[in-house]
Amino acid sequence: MNHILGQKGTGEAGAVNESLADTFAAAVDQKNWKIGEDIRPGGIRTMDTKETKSFELPDAGAVTVPINMADYVDTHYDKGGVHINVGIPNKAASLIGDKIGRDNMAALYLDAVRKFMPQSGNGGIADLAKATMLASKERFGDSSKESQAVVDAWTSVGVLGGAAQTERQPRERQRLTNIDLPFVTFGAV
Repeated sequence: MNHILGQKGTGEAGAVNESLADTFAAAVDQKNWKIGEDIRPGGIRTMDTKETKSFELPDAGAVTVPINMADYVDTHYDKGGVHINVGIPNKAASLIGDKIGRDNMAALYLDAVRKFMPQSGNGGIADLAKATMLASKERFGDSSKESQAVVDAWTSVGVLGGAAQTERQPRERQRLTNIDLPFVTFGAV
């Protein structure tokens, strides 16, 4: 995915890159939300549930793969938490796929990547949320159930709605609060 988007392979942009690869893989292999189950027993990760395994990071302590921005892990290890923080956009993608179907999810994400992701290569989780919301508006309509499912998914994982910043989250972390998209207005809670 990083070659298509020019996406950086580190930090939040790297987590988005990993998630996009997982999302398209899950659209092809629709039997479950596990990634890499044919490579390793139990798979590499599961997109729709909170992972129970934890990682010990020297700069962050024991952490599990988060599924909400409030639990984002700010670390210098794992290329800035690429394989740890992937849980947040993965959970959103699984919620979207469960509501609108995986074929629609794949088409939506393809539109989001092609038309709405930043071309800088630094697209973070909030950028992916915004891109999928804009793509759903364009593809399905402003007040469609599909567009609402996208908003609901990103709200569920704490990207929308102004969830409180945690100590681990850098100040520059983007949140979609107090912005107006053509089909819905988000404000801080």
